Amino acid sequence: MPDPPRSLEELSLAEKRQLLAKLLQEKSERRAWCPLSQGQRGLWLLHRTNPLGAAYNLSFPTRLRSRMNVAAFRQALQTLVDRHASLRTTYLERDGELWQRVHEKVPVAFEACDVPSASDAWIKSRLEEEMQRPFDLECGPLLRTFLFTRDADDHLFLAVAHHIVLDFWSLIVMLMEVRETYAAACDGRQASLPPVGSSYFDFVRWQSSVLAGKQGETLAEYWERRLSGVPHVLELPTDLPRPAVFTYRAGDVRCHVARDATSGLLNLAAEERATLYAVLLAAFQVLLSRHSGQTDFAIGTPFAGRSRSEFDNT
Repeated sequence: MPDPPRSLEELSLAEKRQLLAKLLQEKSERRAWCPLSQGQRGLWLLHRTNPLGAAYNLSFPTRLRSRMNVAAFRQALQTLVDRHASLRTTYLERDGELWQRVHEKVPVAFEACDVPSASDAWIKSRLEEEMQRPFDLECGPLLRTFLFTRDADDHLFLAVAHHIVLDFWSLIVMLMEVRETYAAACDGRQASLPPVGSSYFDFVRWQSSVLAGKQGETLAEYWERRLSGVPHVLELPTDLPRPAVFTYRAGDVRCHVARDATSGLLNLAAEERATLYAVLLAAFQVLLSRHSGQTDFAIGTPFAGRSRSEFDNT
């Protein structure tokens, strides 16, 4: 027969240490795994349908006009990876459920290249190649960084991440922090950064709790009612036919708005107690309605997704 369980007081010092180590390991393992947020589930599904696509790669290329300590820069980026669990996370399906796993240690994916004789065309092609390279959500890494050095004080830095681990808000947080981590690495000191605070796992738990309760039911009822009957396609009379398969190829058109028109828009926004963005979005909806003949359609826009201040640096 197995020995009956003993109380904590009956354990020896060595047994207590062994038990503590086991409990800490179990706690660490529980914290290393977490379900996906609703947004991450959508991104995972989109990636699963097109694993070689790059539509959800977030890229930040920038030119650095100063002398660089490459070893210190690598160390600065490693500090960020060590600091933020999202940069050490991979995503997988396990027993029919979607999970994200935080790895304890992940070396930063950093590539430094000396390209003193490279042409602008070659540099542009190389950047495009890295920005379009797909990610493996299950194996990682999901952040890649590059430093192309053309001269002692002329560098091109590129950071590419999958949207499932970063959005533009958190990318800005990361780039602000790298200034301090790089300065600290150059000075041989610890980076002076505030505590990370709430993690993305904390956000997932909060979101799951909200959606599982009464507030979640209210939200679901509201959006089902608001989106009822909205067509999936906006019938714009475009010059080219809509492709049978979504290609994700797109472009942008930039224009300058006259000063008088801008002043008028700002005045209208003030009168209606709205933001300039809301006024421009309303005008865009009117334009789409005029060309499509439809009055009921949905427009998707990016948003920060941080309704609680505790997640501002998440």
